Amino acid sequence: MAKLHELLAAEASVAAAYNSISEETLKVFGKPDHFTKQTTAVSYFAEDEKNLNTFETKDSVTTVDERLDWQLGDAFRSYFDLLAQKDSTNQKAQADVELDGKVFLTGVPATYLLTLETKIGDLRKKFETIPTLQPGPLWIEDKNEGKWRTAEASVSFKTKKTIRPIILVGPTDKHPAQVEKISEDVAVAKIERTTWSGMWTSTQKSEVLARLDALLIALKQARQRANCQEVVKLPVAKRISEYLLNGTL
Repeated sequence: MAKLHELLAAEASVAAAYNSISEETLKVFGKPDHFTKQTTAVSYFAEDEKNLNTFETKDSVTTVDERLDWQLGDAFRSYFDLLAQKDSTNQKAQADVELDGKVFLTGVPATYLLTLETKIGDLRKKFETIPTLQPGPLWIEDKNEGKWRTAEASVSFKTKKTIRPIILVGPTDKHPAQVEKISEDVAVAKIERTTWSGMWTSTQKSEVLARLDALLIALKQARQRANCQEVVKLPVAKRISEYLLNGTL
């Protein structure tokens, strides 16, 4: 079985791997455009301009779910399990963590409960940065893409300037008509845009944040119960001082 000194020796590298992923996750969550897929279709009305029709796709880089799988993956489990093993070795004070009247975690050491409060609090800050869907459009789930999609494509028009004459005064038998030329924009093509997004809905985000808050409260309550453990007496100071001063073993 692994010894405590082996866990302590491995802790720095395991923590560094987890922190690196955490920093990367924060950077990605700060770039909402990484989560958006969009197609743009330009369709000209005139037959002689059909060859100008275009269809472009801008793919997304990732989704919130993919990033969370990475954030909460092997490095996360290795780091948190290591901390649990270390604190379990050092401490005898333990308590169950209860959520909604049920035991969620059993026999958790007091020192690890304190660690969990800190780490889960850090996770909450990351979850707060999760980008959410833009309000306004109606979003529907696209299971084929694993993303949300706008229910209807946004429509706009491509225009060009044209000159149109307007008769100000009609012609007479003595004078020609008075005509003025005006410039106006005429639609020449329709542009339809359909948007996909790997972001979360506001409801998804708020529900996860609520669960994080409930877990943090449960951890605090469990730590308070664990700290009621009677102190184990271990008179090491006298033994050390006698050895250092007198060489007594």
